[in-house]
Amino acid sequence: MLMNVLSASVVKARLHQGDEIALLDVREAGESGEGRPLLAINLPYSVLEARAITLLPSTTTPIVVMDDGNDDDRAARAAARLAAQGYADVSIMDGGLAAWAQAGYVVYKGVNVPSKVFGELLEHACDTPYIDAKELDEMQRSDAPPIILDGRTPAEHQRMSIPGGISCPNAELGLRATSMAKEGQTIVVNCAGRTRSIVGAQTLIDLGIPNRVVALLNGTKGWRLAGLELDHDTGLSFPETIPAANLARVQRRVRDLMEHEQLPVVAGGEVDAWLDADDRAVYLLDVRTAEEYAAGHQPGAIHAPGGQLVQGTDQWIAARGARLVLMDAEHVRAPMTARWLRCMGHDVYVLALDAKLRNRTPAADMTHLPDVALLRAEALRIDALPAVVDVRASDAFAEEHLPGAMWSSRCHLRELSLPNAVVVVAEDEAGARMAAAELNDCGVQVSGWLAGVDDAEAHGIALVRGEPLPDERRIDYLFFVHDRDQGNLAAAQQYLDWETGLVHQLDADEQALFSFGGGNSP
Repeated sequence: MLMNVLSASVVKARLHQGDEIALLDVREAGESGEGRPLLAINLPYSVLEARAITLLPSTTTPIVVMDDGNDDDRAARAAARLAAQGYADVSIMDGGLAAWAQAGYVVYKGVNVPSKVFGELLEHACDTPYIDAKELDEMQRSDAPPIILDGRTPAEHQRMSIPGGISCPNAELGLRATSMAKEGQTIVVNCAGRTRSIVGAQTLIDLGIPNRVVALLNGTKGWRLAGLELDHDTGLSFPETIPAANLARVQRRVRDLMEHEQLPVVAGGEVDAWLDADDRAVYLLDVRTAEEYAAGHQPGAIHAPGGQLVQGTDQWIAARGARLVLMDAEHVRAPMTARWLRCMGHDVYVLALDAKLRNRTPAADMTHLPDVALLRAEALRIDALPAVVDVRASDAFAEEHLPGAMWSSRCHLRELSLPNAVVVVAEDEAGARMAAAELNDCGVQVSGWLAGVDDAEAHGIALVRGEPLPDERRIDYLFFVHDRDQGNLAAAQQYLDWETGLVHQLDADEQALFSFGGGNSP
């Protein structure tokens, strides 16, 4: 298939014109995390069609695909896959990352880089107050201890937390903090590093709550670097109920902010009209808790908890220049999240509380991929195991796998020496079908797939455990400061230095993407 090819300079210019465009880096996570353009979205080839459905909700979005360049052909392969999925405007960046770097454009290491940059710029723009770990430790032992609110996800809080800290993800802070803090009590917002502490603290400051609010400098990493110990599995979390008077006060303040900053509320009928026109991507993002989303949500809405949406925008939004429609149940969480997304250069709207969107099918699907029969472990013969190809994450394979199984990322399947038929081990059906499409192109049939290997031992098949793959093969795993939260203090410091150094890498066009005109309270 003949694809349109664009030079790195053309792609760079289009990224900053303001029109809709998605630059996709289809290398695996470990490769992409070692360096990519600021606005490139990592959509690994191994999960391409499955994740494209939500990352690229409109098949009319102009897409540019990139890989390493040099002898890498993944961009061409991914472009063909996306075209087969129904995406109508797919191009390839000529020369990939190598050409981008050769043109003199910045290459960024790490993950969620646009959001990390935003957090650092926000701190500079708003002069967000902070205290360090030693100060917090002293305050905790004083006669007026602060309340510590952990703006990360509940799962992250469970793994490790500041002693006494309470899980309250960033999107929930504005809604719940005044119900949790005592009158006159200092509120300390923490995360694992910097971004969510800064954003969470500034959210409360912009809401004008009467308490003193500070960010914890460098979060849990700073705590450990100060020689202090973390707690684990505390189960401390925000209360579910909010006093009506507190909610009303917060809602009034948010309405004032929305009016002052001209943050638009959009009716359901207008959103439906946008979706019907399909001339520009529309992301429907529900920023509430996972429990609220599971209990019921608008048709087509994706769960994107507000704090995480700001922290890792590139995990939900691939298209620059798209419309983002945020929704909640009370017009606190969605507007406060929308404010920050707008500072990051996105076109953001808050869905009216009385909106009822129409049901509709996704613009793209995976019906064109081959169906694969699900196998049960009991169907395998112990004395005659078939040829098995394992396409799960490399760490899952290293933990345990079937004897004789071969591990491969999807992009390297065609390099394996395989019989005419194999069994695939995958994490889910989508992974099995994407692997089957790749194998079928090589003349290999997939006779069935296994959903992991958990049931194998119960049926007499001894699993192979603790057999790590060579690091160079684990292209799906980012080794860059990977153990920063597992006791490696040097890696923790390296990570913090990386975060604070990001803003110094920005070129003028990248700097112009961020705006803080409405980031402070009136």
